[in-house]
Amino acid sequence: LIGNLILVGVFKMGIMGSAIITCISYLVMMVVGLMYMKKYIDIEFPTMVWAKTMFAGFVFTGSIYALKSLLRMNIWTEAFTVMAISGILYVILIFALKIVSIKELKSIYRRVVDK
Repeated sequence: LIGNLILVGVFKMGIMGSAIITCISYLVMMVVGLMYMKKYIDIEFPTMVWAKTMFAGFVFTGSIYALKSLLRMNIWTEAFTVMAISGILYVILIFALKIVSIKELKSIYRRVVDK
Protein backbone atom coordinates (compact mmCIF):
# COMPACT_ATOMS: atom_id res chain seq x y z
CA LEU A 1 0.00 0.00 0.00
CA ILE A 2 2.77 2.43 0.91
CA GLY A 3 4.70 1.57 -2.25
CA ASN A 4 1.60 2.16 -4.37
CA LEU A 5 1.03 5.52 -2.69
CA ILE A 6 4.64 6.51 -3.37
CA LEU A 7 4.95 5.30 -6.96
CA VAL A 8 1.42 6.10 -8.11
CA GLY A 9 0.73 9.18 -6.00
CA VAL A 10 4.08 10.93 -5.57
CA PHE A 11 5.98 9.89 -8.72
CA LYS A 12 2.84 9.79 -10.93
CA MET A 13 3.82 6.47 -12.51
CA GLY A 14 0.22 5.28 -12.77
CA ILE A 15 -0.42 1.64 -13.59
CA MET A 16 3.28 1.04 -14.32
CA GLY A 17 4.18 2.06 -10.76
CA SER A 18 1.50 -0.23 -9.40
CA ALA A 19 2.85 -3.16 -11.46
CA ILE A 20 6.42 -2.49 -10.30
CA ILE A 21 5.51 -2.34 -6.63
CA THR A 22 3.36 -5.48 -6.96
CA CYS A 23 6.35 -7.39 -8.40
CA ILE A 24 8.58 -6.11 -5.59
CA SER A 25 6.05 -7.10 -2.93
CA TYR A 26 5.67 -10.61 -4.37
CA LEU A 27 9.46 -10.97 -4.40
CA VAL A 28 9.66 -9.90 -0.75
CA MET A 29 6.86 -12.33 0.20
CA MET A 30 8.67 -15.16 -1.60
CA VAL A 31 11.97 -14.43 0.16
CA VAL A 32 10.32 -14.22 3.60
CA GLY A 33 8.39 -17.44 2.93
CA LEU A 34 11.54 -19.26 1.81
CA MET A 35 13.44 -18.06 4.87
CA TYR A 36 10.61 -19.27 7.09
CA MET A 37 10.52 -22.63 5.29
CA LYS A 38 14.31 -23.02 5.57
CA LYS A 39 13.99 -22.53 9.32
CA TYR A 40 11.89 -25.72 9.62
CA ILE A 41 13.02 -27.82 6.65
CA ASP A 42 16.57 -28.67 5.67
CA ILE A 43 16.44 -27.76 1.99
CA GLU A 44 18.77 -26.19 -0.55
CA PHE A 45 17.23 -23.69 -2.95
CA PRO A 46 18.50 -23.30 -6.54
CA THR A 47 19.40 -19.64 -6.01
CA MET A 48 21.81 -19.45 -8.96
CA VAL A 49 19.15 -20.74 -11.34
CA TRP A 50 16.68 -18.24 -9.89
CA ALA A 51 19.19 -15.40 -10.24
CA LYS A 52 19.93 -16.34 -13.86
CA THR A 53 16.22 -16.57 -14.64
CA MET A 54 15.59 -13.15 -13.07
CA PHE A 55 18.47 -11.70 -15.09
CA ALA A 56 17.05 -13.13 -18.31
CA GLY A 57 13.64 -11.73 -17.37
CA PHE A 58 15.08 -8.27 -16.73
CA VAL A 59 16.89 -8.35 -20.08
CA PHE A 60 13.64 -9.46 -21.76
CA THR A 61 11.69 -6.64 -20.13
CA GLY A 62 14.40 -4.09 -20.88
CA SER A 63 14.53 -5.14 -24.52
CA ILE A 64 10.76 -4.72 -24.81
CA TYR A 65 10.99 -1.24 -23.32
CA ALA A 66 13.94 -0.25 -25.54
CA LEU A 67 12.40 -1.62 -28.74
CA LYS A 68 9.04 0.04 -28.01
CA SER A 69 10.74 3.40 -27.70
CA LEU A 70 12.81 2.86 -30.89
CA LEU A 71 10.15 1.49 -33.25
CA ARG A 72 7.32 3.50 -34.76
CA MET A 73 5.04 1.19 -36.73
CA ASN A 74 1.47 0.05 -36.92
CA ILE A 75 0.54 -1.06 -33.38
CA TRP A 76 0.07 -4.72 -34.36
CA THR A 77 3.26 -4.88 -36.41
CA GLU A 78 5.19 -3.18 -33.63
CA ALA A 79 3.79 -5.51 -30.96
CA PHE A 80 4.61 -8.60 -33.03
CA THR A 81 8.12 -7.34 -33.88
CA VAL A 82 8.95 -6.33 -30.31
CA MET A 83 7.69 -9.60 -28.82
CA ALA A 84 9.40 -11.73 -31.48
CA ILE A 85 12.80 -10.06 -31.04
CA SER A 86 12.55 -9.98 -27.24
CA GLY A 87 11.30 -13.58 -27.13
CA ILE A 88 14.18 -14.81 -29.28
CA LEU A 89 16.61 -12.91 -27.05
CA TYR A 90 15.05 -14.51 -23.95
CA VAL A 91 15.30 -18.03 -25.39
CA ILE A 92 18.94 -17.43 -26.37
CA LEU A 93 19.69 -16.22 -22.83
CA ILE A 94 17.93 -19.22 -21.26
CA PHE A 95 20.20 -21.58 -23.20
CA ALA A 96 23.36 -19.42 -22.94
CA LEU A 97 23.03 -19.16 -19.15
CA LYS A 98 22.38 -22.92 -19.01
CA ILE A 99 19.06 -22.54 -17.23
CA VAL A 100 17.53 -25.10 -19.58
CA SER A 101 19.28 -27.59 -21.83
CA ILE A 102 18.20 -29.29 -25.04
CA LYS A 103 18.44 -32.61 -23.19
CA GLU A 104 15.88 -31.42 -20.62
CA LEU A 105 13.52 -30.22 -23.34
CA LYS A 106 13.77 -33.56 -25.16
CA SER A 107 13.06 -35.40 -21.90
CA ILE A 108 9.96 -33.28 -21.23
CA TYR A 109 8.79 -33.71 -24.81
CA ARG A 110 9.12 -37.51 -24.60
CA ARG A 111 7.16 -37.61 -21.34
CA VAL A 112 4.35 -35.50 -22.76
CA VAL A 113 4.12 -37.07 -26.23
CA ASP A 114 4.58 -40.71 -25.16
CA LYS A 115 1.54 -40.63 -22.86
